[in-house]
Amino acid sequence: MSKQRSSNGIPENDIINIVTQSLGLNDVTPFDPRKKIIEYAVKGQKNNLMDMKISNLLDEFSRKSIAPGGGSASAITGAFGASLCSMVAAISFEKYKSDKLKTKMLKIGNESQKLMKSLSFYVDEDSNAFKKTIKVSKLPEENEELKKIKFNEIAKANKYSAEIPLCVAKNCRDLLKIAKVLSVEGYVPSLCDVNVASELLMSGIKGAVSNVKVNIPNIKDKLYIKRLETEIKRITKESELLLSEINHNFIKSINSDEL
Repeated sequence: MSKQRSSNGIPENDIINIVTQSLGLNDVTPFDPRKKIIEYAVKGQKNNLMDMKISNLLDEFSRKSIAPGGGSASAITGAFGASLCSMVAAISFEKYKSDKLKTKMLKIGNESQKLMKSLSFYVDEDSNAFKKTIKVSKLPEENEELKKIKFNEIAKANKYSAEIPLCVAKNCRDLLKIAKVLSVEGYVPSLCDVNVASELLMSGIKGAVSNVKVNIPNIKDKLYIKRLETEIKRITKESELLLSEINHNFIKSINSDEL
Protein backbone atom coordinates (compact mmCIF):
# COMPACT_ATOMS: atom_id res chain seq x y z
CA MET A 1 0.00 0.00 0.00
CA SER A 2 2.94 2.31 0.58
CA LYS A 3 3.84 1.91 -3.09
CA GLN A 4 0.35 3.12 -3.97
CA ARG A 5 0.84 6.16 -1.72
CA SER A 6 -2.27 5.13 0.20
CA SER A 7 -2.78 5.23 3.94
CA ASN A 8 -2.81 1.88 5.71
CA GLY A 9 -4.54 3.47 8.70
CA ILE A 10 -7.85 2.15 7.42
CA PRO A 11 -10.22 -0.69 8.43
CA GLU A 12 -8.83 -4.22 8.28
CA ASN A 13 -11.54 -5.26 5.81
CA ASP A 14 -10.43 -2.53 3.38
CA ILE A 15 -6.83 -3.71 3.61
CA ILE A 16 -7.92 -7.29 2.93
CA ASN A 17 -9.92 -6.16 -0.13
CA ILE A 18 -6.90 -4.29 -1.50
CA VAL A 19 -4.62 -7.29 -0.96
CA THR A 20 -7.21 -9.63 -2.50
CA GLN A 21 -7.37 -7.49 -5.65
CA SER A 22 -3.60 -6.98 -5.82
CA LEU A 23 -2.89 -10.72 -5.58
CA GLY A 24 -5.76 -11.70 -7.86
CA LEU A 25 -7.28 -14.00 -5.23
CA ASN A 26 -10.72 -13.59 -6.82
CA ASP A 27 -9.53 -14.55 -10.31
CA VAL A 28 -10.25 -18.28 -10.03
CA THR A 29 -12.84 -18.59 -7.27
CA PRO A 30 -14.49 -16.00 -5.03
CA PHE A 31 -12.28 -15.25 -2.01
CA ASP A 32 -14.37 -15.05 1.17
CA PRO A 33 -12.22 -13.79 4.09
CA ARG A 34 -14.76 -15.13 6.57
CA LYS A 35 -14.00 -18.66 5.38
CA LYS A 36 -10.42 -18.43 4.11
CA ILE A 37 -8.83 -16.50 6.99
CA ILE A 38 -8.72 -18.70 10.08
CA GLU A 39 -9.07 -15.82 12.59
CA TYR A 40 -12.28 -14.69 10.89
CA ALA A 41 -13.63 -18.23 10.64
CA VAL A 42 -13.16 -18.78 14.38
CA LYS A 43 -14.56 -15.34 15.22
CA GLY A 44 -17.60 -15.98 13.05
CA GLN A 45 -18.56 -18.91 15.26
CA LYS A 46 -19.14 -16.57 18.22
CA ASN A 47 -22.26 -14.50 18.79
CA ASN A 48 -20.51 -11.18 19.41
CA LEU A 49 -22.37 -7.88 19.69
CA MET A 50 -19.91 -6.25 17.30
CA ASP A 51 -20.69 -8.83 14.62
CA MET A 52 -24.38 -7.87 14.57
CA LYS A 53 -26.08 -5.60 12.07
CA ILE A 54 -26.73 -2.18 13.57
CA SER A 55 -30.50 -2.73 13.57
CA ASN A 56 -30.08 -6.05 15.42
CA LEU A 57 -27.60 -4.48 17.84
CA LEU A 58 -30.08 -1.73 18.71
CA ASP A 59 -32.75 -4.37 19.27
CA GLU A 60 -30.35 -6.23 21.57
CA PHE A 61 -29.72 -3.11 23.64
CA SER A 62 -33.47 -2.39 23.88
CA ARG A 63 -34.40 -5.77 25.37
CA LYS A 64 -35.07 -6.27 29.09
CA SER A 65 -32.00 -8.47 29.50
CA ILE A 66 -29.21 -7.89 32.05
CA ALA A 67 -26.69 -7.16 29.29
CA PRO A 68 -25.64 -5.38 27.14
CA GLY A 69 -26.11 -2.12 28.98
CA GLY A 70 -24.56 1.27 29.55
CA GLY A 71 -21.00 -0.03 29.74
CA SER A 72 -21.16 -1.62 26.31
CA ALA A 73 -22.94 1.46 24.95
CA SER A 74 -20.12 3.66 26.27
CA ALA A 75 -17.53 1.49 24.55
CA ILE A 76 -19.35 1.51 21.21
CA THR A 77 -19.79 5.29 21.43
CA GLY A 78 -16.04 5.60 21.86
CA ALA A 79 -15.47 3.23 18.95
CA PHE A 80 -17.56 5.51 16.71
CA GLY A 81 -15.40 8.43 17.82
CA ALA A 82 -12.28 6.45 16.97
CA SER A 83 -13.62 5.59 13.52
CA LEU A 84 -14.19 9.28 12.75
CA CYS A 85 -10.64 10.13 13.85
CA SER A 86 -9.36 7.41 11.53
CA MET A 87 -11.49 8.75 8.68
CA VAL A 88 -10.18 12.31 9.05
CA ALA A 89 -6.60 11.03 9.24
CA ALA A 90 -7.10 9.01 6.04
CA ILE A 91 -8.66 11.97 4.19
CA SER A 92 -5.88 14.27 5.40
CA PHE A 93 -3.26 11.75 4.25
CA GLU A 94 -4.73 11.73 0.75
CA LYS A 95 -5.09 15.53 0.56
CA TYR A 96 -1.71 16.56 1.92
CA LYS A 97 1.43 16.63 -0.23
CA SER A 98 3.95 17.12 2.58
CA ASP A 99 5.69 13.86 3.49
CA LYS A 100 5.96 15.05 7.08
CA LEU A 101 2.20 15.59 7.37
CA LYS A 102 1.46 12.35 5.53
CA THR A 103 3.64 10.46 8.01
CA LYS A 104 1.86 12.10 10.94
CA MET A 105 -1.60 11.32 9.53
CA LEU A 106 -0.56 7.74 8.83
CA LYS A 107 0.54 7.33 12.44
CA ILE A 108 -2.69 8.89 13.71
CA GLY A 109 -4.78 6.66 11.45
CA ASN A 110 -3.05 3.51 12.66
CA GLU A 111 -3.38 4.52 16.30
CA SER A 112 -7.07 5.35 15.81
CA GLN A 113 -7.68 1.94 14.25
CA LYS A 114 -5.85 0.25 17.13
CA LEU A 115 -7.96 2.05 19.74
CA MET A 116 -11.13 1.41 17.74
CA LYS A 117 -10.41 -2.34 17.88
CA SER A 118 -9.70 -2.10 21.60
CA LEU A 119 -13.01 -0.34 22.26
CA SER A 120 -14.83 -2.81 20.02
CA PHE A 121 -13.46 -5.61 22.21
CA TYR A 122 -14.75 -3.86 25.34
CA VAL A 123 -18.26 -3.65 23.87
CA ASP A 124 -18.58 -7.40 24.33
CA GLU A 125 -16.22 -7.72 27.28
CA ASP A 126 -18.24 -5.32 29.42
CA SER A 127 -21.29 -7.54 28.98
CA ASN A 128 -19.19 -10.64 29.63
CA ALA A 129 -17.81 -9.11 32.84
CA PHE A 130 -21.30 -8.33 34.12
CA LYS A 131 -22.54 -11.83 33.28
CA LYS A 132 -19.53 -13.22 35.15
CA THR A 133 -20.52 -11.36 38.34
CA ILE A 134 -24.00 -12.86 38.10
CA LYS A 135 -22.56 -16.33 37.54
CA VAL A 136 -20.14 -16.28 40.49
CA SER A 137 -22.83 -14.90 42.81
CA LYS A 138 -24.64 -18.22 42.33
CA LEU A 139 -21.67 -20.38 43.35
CA PRO A 140 -22.39 -22.87 46.16
CA GLU A 141 -21.41 -22.06 49.76
CA GLU A 142 -22.32 -25.19 51.71
CA ASN A 143 -19.07 -25.14 53.70
CA GLU A 144 -16.26 -22.76 54.67
CA GLU A 145 -14.06 -23.84 51.78
CA LEU A 146 -16.76 -23.12 49.21
CA LYS A 147 -17.62 -19.83 50.92
CA LYS A 148 -13.99 -18.74 50.65
CA ILE A 149 -13.85 -19.69 46.98
CA LYS A 150 -17.08 -17.82 46.29
CA PHE A 151 -15.89 -14.73 48.18
CA ASN A 152 -12.63 -14.61 46.18
CA GLU A 153 -14.37 -15.16 42.84
CA ILE A 154 -16.90 -12.42 43.56
CA ALA A 155 -14.08 -10.05 44.55
CA LYS A 156 -12.23 -10.74 41.29
CA ALA A 157 -15.38 -10.39 39.20
CA ASN A 158 -16.32 -7.07 40.83
CA LYS A 159 -12.85 -5.64 40.23
CA TYR A 160 -12.91 -6.78 36.61
CA SER A 161 -16.33 -5.19 36.12
CA ALA A 162 -14.82 -1.87 37.21
CA GLU A 163 -11.58 -2.36 35.28
CA ILE A 164 -13.28 -2.74 31.89
CA PRO A 165 -15.03 0.67 31.89
CA LEU A 166 -11.83 2.22 33.28
CA CYS A 167 -10.02 0.92 30.19
CA VAL A 168 -12.80 2.33 28.00
CA ALA A 169 -12.37 5.76 29.63
CA LYS A 170 -8.58 5.60 29.11
CA ASN A 171 -8.96 4.64 25.44
CA CYS A 172 -11.42 7.48 24.83
CA ARG A 173 -9.13 9.95 26.62
CA ASP A 174 -6.21 8.83 24.42
CA LEU A 175 -8.41 9.35 21.36
CA LEU A 176 -9.25 12.86 22.51
CA LYS A 177 -5.51 13.56 22.43
CA ILE A 178 -5.52 12.36 18.81
CA ALA A 179 -8.61 14.46 18.04
CA LYS A 180 -6.85 17.52 19.45
CA VAL A 181 -3.98 17.06 16.97
CA LEU A 182 -6.47 16.57 14.14
CA SER A 183 -8.37 19.70 15.18
CA VAL A 184 -5.20 21.68 14.43
CA GLU A 185 -3.48 19.72 11.66
CA GLY A 186 -6.30 17.76 10.03
CA TYR A 187 -7.79 18.57 6.63
CA VAL A 188 -9.87 21.70 7.34
CA PRO A 189 -13.15 20.66 5.60
CA SER A 190 -13.19 17.55 7.85
CA LEU A 191 -12.79 19.37 11.16
CA CYS A 192 -16.52 19.15 11.88
CA ASP A 193 -16.07 15.36 11.94
CA VAL A 194 -13.24 15.79 14.44
CA ASN A 195 -15.54 17.85 16.66
CA VAL A 196 -18.28 15.21 16.44
CA ALA A 197 -15.69 12.54 17.28
CA SER A 198 -14.61 14.48 20.35
CA GLU A 199 -18.20 14.80 21.62
CA LEU A 200 -18.74 11.06 21.13
CA LEU A 201 -15.52 10.31 22.96
CA MET A 202 -16.50 12.55 25.88
CA SER A 203 -19.85 10.75 26.07
CA GLY A 204 -17.98 7.45 26.12
CA ILE A 205 -15.80 8.71 28.97
CA LYS A 206 -18.74 9.96 31.04
CA GLY A 207 -20.60 6.70 30.56
CA ALA A 208 -17.55 4.60 31.37
CA VAL A 209 -16.76 6.63 34.49
CA SER A 210 -20.36 6.13 35.66
CA ASN A 211 -19.89 2.39 35.24
CA VAL A 212 -16.69 2.45 37.27
CA LYS A 213 -18.47 4.36 40.04
CA VAL A 214 -21.45 2.01 40.15
CA ASN A 215 -19.13 -0.96 40.71
CA ILE A 216 -17.10 0.63 43.52
CA PRO A 217 -19.61 -0.17 46.34
CA ASN A 218 -19.22 -3.88 45.49
CA ILE A 219 -15.44 -3.78 46.01
CA LYS A 220 -13.96 -4.34 49.48
CA ASP A 221 -10.32 -3.50 48.68
CA LYS A 222 -9.83 0.07 49.98
CA LEU A 223 -6.52 0.66 48.16
CA TYR A 224 -8.03 -0.56 44.90
CA ILE A 225 -10.99 1.78 45.34
CA LYS A 226 -8.66 4.71 45.98
CA ARG A 227 -6.76 3.92 42.76
CA LEU A 228 -9.99 3.78 40.77
CA GLU A 229 -11.27 7.07 42.18
CA THR A 230 -7.94 8.81 41.55
CA GLU A 231 -7.77 7.55 37.97
CA ILE A 232 -11.32 8.46 36.96
CA LYS A 233 -10.90 11.91 38.48
CA ARG A 234 -7.70 12.48 36.49
CA ILE A 235 -9.16 11.09 33.25
CA THR A 236 -12.26 13.28 33.57
CA LYS A 237 -10.23 16.43 34.23
CA GLU A 238 -7.81 15.77 31.34
CA SER A 239 -10.67 14.93 28.98
CA GLU A 240 -12.71 18.03 29.78
CA LEU A 241 -9.68 20.20 29.04
CA LEU A 242 -9.00 18.37 25.76
CA LEU A 243 -12.65 18.70 24.69
CA SER A 244 -12.62 22.42 25.44
CA GLU A 245 -9.49 22.90 23.32
CA ILE A 246 -10.94 20.87 20.44
CA ASN A 247 -14.20 22.86 20.55
CA HIS A 248 -12.19 26.09 20.53
CA ASN A 249 -10.17 24.95 17.52
CA PHE A 250 -13.36 23.99 15.68
CA ILE A 251 -15.02 27.37 16.28
CA LYS A 252 -11.80 29.04 15.16
CA SER A 253 -11.77 26.96 11.95
CA ILE A 254 -15.37 27.76 10.96
CA ASN A 255 -14.71 31.46 11.45
CA SER A 256 -11.69 31.32 9.16
CA ASP A 257 -11.65 31.51 5.35
CA GLU A 258 -10.17 28.02 4.89
CA LEU A 259 -13.43 26.05 4.76
